Amino acid sequence: MARRSTSFVLAVAAVFAAAVLVTGCVTEGPPPRDPPTPVPSQPDGIRATRMLPTVAQFAIDTNGNGLGDLIQPTIFLFNDQYAFPLALRGAFTFRLMTHHGRLLTTWEFDSAKAQAAVRMLNPGPGYVFELDMLKAGGEYPELASCDLFVTFAPQDGPAIQSRGPTTVTLRVR
Repeated sequence: MARRSTSFVLAVAAVFAAAVLVTGCVTEGPPPRDPPTPVPSQPDGIRATRMLPTVAQFAIDTNGNGLGDLIQPTIFLFNDQYAFPLALRGAFTFRLMTHHGRLLTTWEFDSAKAQAAVRMLNPGPGYVFELDMLKAGGEYPELASCDLFVTFAPQDGPAIQSRGPTTVTLRVR
């Protein structure tokens, strides 16, 4: 009988240990997400019909003087008949202007520099640029903010422009 009770005690202990171990495996946080759906290959010969320029609200102050001097826009190109962003060969021109329409400075990126700026981002390919105001003529302490306009000139087809300005805040403190 002692032998039987020892086996019984060991069996109960094993069941108890298994129950503790199983209940001890708790995952914290939300369940893992499914991997993103890959972006399909873009159709041959497709052209951009519109663009979406995005930029952080504040320019980056690289020299610590309280004035933003580095703008980092990301540009997505689209075709009205295709749901994903496009990666196309062409040149970009950025114009920084006052809210009253005075041109402050311009940056131009030829096709090679634009291709080097392509990054695979969450929605699909996007162009990520750095617009250095110090290299392009300086800072503008008299302005609290300004407007950024973008033009994309594809290697084939008509140029497209941003539908309106993207406002960038220059005073960061």
